[in-house]
Amino acid sequence: MAISFLPYDLANKISGPRQGGASKNFQLHKFKLPQYTALFFNQDAAPALKDSELRLALNLSIDKNQLLAQMPGSGGEAISSPILPDDLGYDPEAPFPAFDANKAGQILDKNWKQVQPEDYFKSQYDAILKTRQQQTTATSTKQTSSTPEELAGEKAAVEKEISDTVRQGMDAEQSFYRKNKNNEILEITITTVDTPEYQQVAEAVAKMWRAVGVKIKTQIVGGSQINKEVLRDRAYQVLLYGEIVGGDPDPYPFWHSSQINYPGLNLSLFAHRAADKLLEDARATTTESKRIESYKKFQEILAKEIPAIFLYTSTYNFLTSKEIKGVVLNQIFSPAERLNGLNNWYIKTKRQWRR
Repeated sequence: MAISFLPYDLANKISGPRQGGASKNFQLHKFKLPQYTALFFNQDAAPALKDSELRLALNLSIDKNQLLAQMPGSGGEAISSPILPDDLGYDPEAPFPAFDANKAGQILDKNWKQVQPEDYFKSQYDAILKTRQQQTTATSTKQTSSTPEELAGEKAAVEKEISDTVRQGMDAEQSFYRKNKNNEILEITITTVDTPEYQQVAEAVAKMWRAVGVKIKTQIVGGSQINKEVLRDRAYQVLLYGEIVGGDPDPYPFWHSSQINYPGLNLSLFAHRAADKLLEDARATTTESKRIESYKKFQEILAKEIPAIFLYTSTYNFLTSKEIKGVVLNQIFSPAERLNGLNNWYIKTKRQWRR
């Protein structure tokens, strides 16, 4: 008679817009949870990400509203900060960058020249072919007895293999690539968990980044392996992941430099002395106004440094049968709190004269 969590795609099927958030037999309850999904930059794993201009361009190129519109059931609200709307210290005026693909392209043009697909193909093909030839020369210890025809056939087979490999690594929708003055291609890998939601978001982000010329790979990791293989060793360039902030939106566990190493939750490995001081002051003060002031200044630093791109805060879908009466749910901080008013729920009713 109730479902504890309804995935966004199923929620959309059961309670479409025609029912206004409900169906004939069920009532859908939606809650904004105190958690957010973001793209966390690991600058140590990808040196190109040390460039703040590049991180800015990557932020500007993501249309968060379009991203959410593509998610089944529209399961979230676009955000720019790790301090969520309505939370203590949230600053709607913080100068986080807004979507602007044209500006993103202009910034990238400064250091990353555009490369047409066929030129990219040729450069990658030539590089792999050169490596193969060097390996063949290094391992060759005797003259071959192959005929010229056989040698030609072997060469053609190798060239086809290299060509197929390069083509498979190119996205058909990517209209151009980028390279720096050292002829290094701008390439980034997004790592995320193998849930339908995160896989879809990762592909949507990849498509937006490809549109501005960034070559993107996606690495999908099983939920049971994410801690052991990815988070523990910080083995990612860009991590698409969610963080639960809880009822007290204290950013310290997620953004203080003391939390960089596992099991700390500073997934961007963000180390900033002024930001640390603000987070420490916010924890130490008993004055709400001073805590708010510290959080606002902290958000200004994040907006400038861009250690991560904050995408959306999630919605929790809870479905109950319309036979159940007395379900009154306001804000919840964890899914379990949906049952806080369970003692007021009832099913049986009867006709009775009013007194």
